[in-house]
Amino acid sequence: MSIFAVIVLMGVLSTCTAAPADGDVLIMRYAWAPIFCFAGSANGVPKNYCGLEPPALQRFTTHRAARISYSSDSGGETGNCTDPTAGFNSSDLSFAVRSALECTTNSYNIGNDDSYWQFLWNDTGKCVAEKIGLPPKRYFWLLTNTFKRYDVDSVLKQAGYDFAKIKEVNATKALDILQDAFGYRGSYTCDSGSRTKWSTVNFCLSALPPYRMTHCPARMLEPPRRCPTTLLIDTERGGHVSDKCIPYYPSALPFPPF
Repeated sequence: MSIFAVIVLMGVLSTCTAAPADGDVLIMRYAWAPIFCFAGSANGVPKNYCGLEPPALQRFTTHRAARISYSSDSGGETGNCTDPTAGFNSSDLSFAVRSALECTTNSYNIGNDDSYWQFLWNDTGKCVAEKIGLPPKRYFWLLTNTFKRYDVDSVLKQAGYDFAKIKEVNATKALDILQDAFGYRGSYTCDSGSRTKWSTVNFCLSALPPYRMTHCPARMLEPPRRCPTTLLIDTERGGHVSDKCIPYYPSALPFPPF
């Protein structure tokens, strides 16, 4: 092998992205928007991302794209990773990515909120980058595209289980409906305060391209010990979806969605 070939090969190897361990997955977390903002009124952190003008806690009654994290095959989310890339920079996000994020994440209606994208990147994005090599732009595109591809609110509404119109949620029934639609079982969580309200629904994605939905580790599918099966659903702080964001929320259109 020539010296030139060796140099080229070394360059290729040095730029290869990380490969996930066998059985590891990505976790797509959908957060019920009103409960996110309700929690913000207590701890003072998420409140900043729920609207700067009164009524600051109003949000429309849908799920939002909370985050994508990395999980080992045991079902535990991976944290405390060292970012192998240059990290997050606001210039990484194009106008199109920002527009999608503003519609699908809990920073809705704030504008170009770089601090929130930085928070998400530091919290879970860096670990995804370290494990499978997704830079910020691809990570955030995956978050918004997965949210749109697997539309939990439209599925629930089509099944006659519209979260915006009920007072409480039977978690088993909700997961059954979503499993029938997507082909895979998800999990749920309740709020960390009273532990009586529906908070998130979560599904697993393959850690390999094209990052489609897959089976979750068995441990992740175990019912949360501190959350009852029947949970209250917070709809009091819901509002309307803007014209700009309605393409991401077909469930907010007249039934059936179109």
